[in-house]
Amino acid sequence: MTPSIGEEPARPATGPPARPPRQSRIESPFAAPPEPAPASVVASMWVWIGSGIIPVAGLVFALTRFTEVRERLREAARTADPSASAEAINRAAGLTASAALLGLAVPVIAQIVFALFMVNGRGWARYLLILVALIQLPVAVLAFGALSDEAAQMQDYLEIGIGVLAAAVLVAIVLMFSPGARRWFAGRRRGVGR
Repeated sequence: MTPSIGEEPARPATGPPARPPRQSRIESPFAAPPEPAPASVVASMWVWIGSGIIPVAGLVFALTRFTEVRERLREAARTADPSASAEAINRAAGLTASAALLGLAVPVIAQIVFALFMVNGRGWARYLLILVALIQLPVAVLAFGALSDEAAQMQDYLEIGIGVLAAAVLVAIVLMFSPGARRWFAGRRRGVGR
């Protein structure tokens, strides 16, 4: 039938529109539990955290002898610039000691935080841990040098500490890039085992 003027054409009866699909980012409580980190990733995390013991030991040692450290730094500043005022020498010694202490503390905190992210499946944390280690090792050498005295025994301890720190970092890197760890991180990126 043809509609006359002013009438609307008849529409076919189709029913209500289709319901849109339901999408949710909330995982089902019945979904499989996340796959735990492999032993190599857990071991790497503990090596990263354990490698922070060496700079922390240096921090504690420097803080127990902070007056001697500042006096040695003042003496070094007087030797470098005999015409400097006492205020400038005190400021330089204080800034050097503070920078050395921060140079030891900040990378340790970053290592702990990124190691915890890594063991929870964040693959990007592995690369930040390497970056922190690349910064931490030379900073630790400079900081330990600024905070130590000139005694030969102290220098031996520092060399041993830096060597152990470098070895621990190397072991942690090898563990977090082992084949099992790489597979686990790849599965986490694809959403498998979450």
